[in-house]
Amino acid sequence: MAKLILSLSENEFDFGLLAICSHIKDYRIGWEINRYLNLDLQRIDDLELKTPAGSTSFSFFSCFNEDTNVSVYLLANRSEGGLLIPEKKQIDFFLIIKEADESYYNEILLKLKKLPNILAVYAINPSELKSKNNLLF
Repeated sequence: MAKLILSLSENEFDFGLLAICSHIKDYRIGWEINRYLNLDLQRIDDLELKTPAGSTSFSFFSCFNEDTNVSVYLLANRSEGGLLIPEKKQIDFFLIIKEADESYYNEILLKLKKLPNILAVYAINPSELKSKNNLLF
């Protein structure tokens, strides 16, 4: 009798991820990123994360550029109920960039480093995060 093998594929993390440290509120950093990077991030429904202890929501901003087909999301790492990515407790926000080439991604990283209200920004490989599935929406 032949054996059937079930193969479960890992979720693909085919997006760029930038970690942002900043002391300002979510709406203010969204506004500054929009102004400085010429984006149109808009607040949408919060991202809700369900855990055994209950559910927690994180502020969530989104924009899509029809000319380049690039999607950009700004996601808070902190909420009253805890952290989205607990192993990155020093991070305040994540900027997720989908469908962008390497040069666009690097350009955003360099520009964000120049913003006065951003204390630090750096690239993270989402596949290496323990809580990486919290970034899938």
